[in-house]
Amino acid sequence: MLIAFQLFIATFKPMLHALKFLVSPTILPTDSQATQKYLSDPIVLQPYTSKCNLVLRKLRAEYLSEILDETKPPRLDLLEGDIIKTLDESFSQKMSATMYLFGSTEEKEIGIYRDAIDLYWVHTRKEIEKVVAQLLHIYQDDVEKAILMNMPTKIRWLSLGFNPSNHGRLKVDTPSPPLTSCVCPSLMANWNTKNLGKRPKEQQINFGDVLAEVSHKTKYISIHVC
Repeated sequence: MLIAFQLFIATFKPMLHALKFLVSPTILPTDSQATQKYLSDPIVLQPYTSKCNLVLRKLRAEYLSEILDETKPPRLDLLEGDIIKTLDESFSQKMSATMYLFGSTEEKEIGIYRDAIDLYWVHTRKEIEKVVAQLLHIYQDDVEKAILMNMPTKIRWLSLGFNPSNHGRLKVDTPSPPLTSCVCPSLMANWNTKNLGKRPKEQQINFGDVLAEVSHKTKYISIHVC
């Protein structure tokens, strides 16, 4: 059960870090600005490529300490309302039907999953841009406006594989979306019937039992959309 608990944390914690990253006061450059700086060539980055990985390493080296600075915590209040609703709706529309492939080791399934999450990121970024344009008329604080305006850029970096924490992530070929209310049940619903990787039957884990135990012992924090 301890191994199952550790896997549960290793799966969902990076998703939570990604969500917090979206409202971090750290302002990141666009990928064209970053490639001009790091590669002397303002190219459009493609995920899973060597140039992309190089830029991600340099970006992380330059900005991670500021992102993790406890004196500049993420503005979680900005997630309330339309932002978190948009993230949740985007996941429901573009990713939920494909989450059963999360953790797959089959090349064909990995390809299907990556195609789906690439579309999810594009759709999410467009929808967040629309919401931000509306919210900028409401918020007066310059810091809040800067965070909102930089949110589509952060979504772009997440889509390219940026890790906004100093914690490790599961070594899987199926990148995860930010954590929202719909992500947990969508992923957990399949863990009782599909394995993360190929495991002998006697080593398979009922993650429904794990979720119940974790919820009871740690009062698992939920993200409220409504």
